[in-house]
Amino acid sequence: MRPIVAGSLLIFGVVSTGLVITWFAFDYGHAWAGVVAELVIACVIYYELEEERASRFLSEVLGKPYEDREEIYHEYITAGGHNLEERAENFRNKLWHNGKLRQKCDLQLAHFGRLHYMLRWSILHRNLLVQWFPHVPIRLWVMLSAYLKEVAPYRGEENEFMQIVLQSLAFVEKKGLKPIRIFPREGHEAVEVSVDDLRRLKTDVANLLQTTRL
Repeated sequence: MRPIVAGSLLIFGVVSTGLVITWFAFDYGHAWAGVVAELVIACVIYYELEEERASRFLSEVLGKPYEDREEIYHEYITAGGHNLEERAENFRNKLWHNGKLRQKCDLQLAHFGRLHYMLRWSILHRNLLVQWFPHVPIRLWVMLSAYLKEVAPYRGEENEFMQIVLQSLAFVEKKGLKPIRIFPREGHEAVEVSVDDLRRLKTDVANLLQTTRL
């Protein structure tokens, strides 16, 4: 059962039970005081559920997926290329020759898609992913764009991830676009995603998402 549905049912049960007890225990004039008290209790319960959701989200983002992203960044940069498009194509070729690396990339896409799905039911933390980690989905798109353009039209599972990328791009644009860097391990130079690149990404992602929704 979805966490938000389970939480809503719990709150509904608490409020309903409290209202029934209050109604029979007091007269009509006192009933409204009981209503307010039960609503306060319901809000506290919901707040605790939301905070638990946020805590679980942060632990999942900063756990093993973070370690895997470090390896993905390094493998992307060592694939080489003179521009982002060439690098993405070289990385796509590397993925098809490295099953374990491709699996880690697929898991990243599924991971962020699941987090996006989980948070969409939240009222207090719906935009937590975009507000705290907007650059991560954008970096993943830059690296995996050629791969996604190949597989997304046939799978469709990446739609959630592409929605995150669009939301992240909108967020950083609202804050003021600045170059984003993809950092490798020691011994290699970082890859920079320029402001012009970021503007082009928005169109590319939107076009691919529209295709996969058809």
